[in-house]
Amino acid sequence: IRFVKAAYRRPFKGYETVEQDGGGRVTELSAKPLFNLFYPELTGFVQPLAGEFVADRELFCSIPFLTGYAVETGIMIDVLKMVGLEAMAQVDLGTRQNRHQPLRDLSRMAYSVLRAVARRMRQEERLNQVRDPNVPDQLFQLSDYQHAVATPDGLKLQEYVEELVERPPISVVLEVDLGANQRSAPALRIPQDDQPAHADARQQYDTGQYPGTWQARKEQEDV
Repeated sequence: IRFVKAAYRRPFKGYETVEQDGGGRVTELSAKPLFNLFYPELTGFVQPLAGEFVADRELFCSIPFLTGYAVETGIMIDVLKMVGLEAMAQVDLGTRQNRHQPLRDLSRMAYSVLRAVARRMRQEERLNQVRDPNVPDQLFQLSDYQHAVATPDGLKLQEYVEELVERPPISVVLEVDLGANQRSAPALRIPQDDQPAHADARQQYDTGQYPGTWQARKEQEDV
């Protein structure tokens, strides 16, 4: 076993009631259906988006990391492809209570999960997104998330920027960093949807501007 994921019950606390298994709405409504359809090997994991997991150092250094709320989805798919289901496991941690977020925020999280699955499928050549030349280019900006809502002041279309950047494996970063001590650092390709395709890894890494620098945002709030 090289990768172990946490599993637990996710209660949902209302104002006066507690639903024992009503939490984890993004997991139940986005991640699990997507895995059932496109990565059925992962359907046995109770909490595929849980932030608690362990793996050996070699494995962690060999997989890329997506940013934001796409990170756990990407890890699950990449670990499956790297070591296979037989090297993956989960452990029951009982019950975990998380803070709940508004549905409009969960919608944006679900979009990140969907984009992570879509990216991996494009890389596997199982998904081919063709643009209609008659549709404006701005409608294909994957980093722009538009959310239609009804408010007391009428109907509105809210726009959010949901960047998805893929950080290369640590082993690749270290290799580039080591090579920079001996010669000019080579260009490092960073696959992503909404950023330039190439960057100088050494310069951006040293200045703290490396694409996808980890944001301390994860409290696992109802993911």
